[in-house]
Amino acid sequence: MTVFLDGKWFQLNWRKTELKDFPDDITLLDVHLLNEKVLKPILGIKNIRTDPRIGYADDTETIADLEKACPTEGVVFCLFPVEPDDLQAVADSEGTMPPKSTFFIPRMKNGLLVYEF
Repeated sequence: MTVFLDGKWFQLNWRKTELKDFPDDITLLDVHLLNEKVLKPILGIKNIRTDPRIGYADDTETIADLEKACPTEGVVFCLFPVEPDDLQAVADSEGTMPPKSTFFIPRMKNGLLVYEF
């Protein structure tokens, strides 16, 4: 994960001590860790779907666009994309993905997705 803060970019890696809190997770996704370890406990964001401090950008925006859009006292988190195998593992375990973590290009039409098994 990379973070833009105070006009600079930083690369972050999760410490193994932080990952031990999630022993039963099928897959450890950056988006899940960000929500549970940063947004909720540190930034006090209770509902990431409705909090006005949260904004989302798809990959059509450039890094320069993200930097310009970042408020002076804001922060940008850039996460690794979710791999199809990880998405499948979450679905197979009957889990749910965190909000805004499943953006795909090309964009699929709204409707039903079918998984043959």
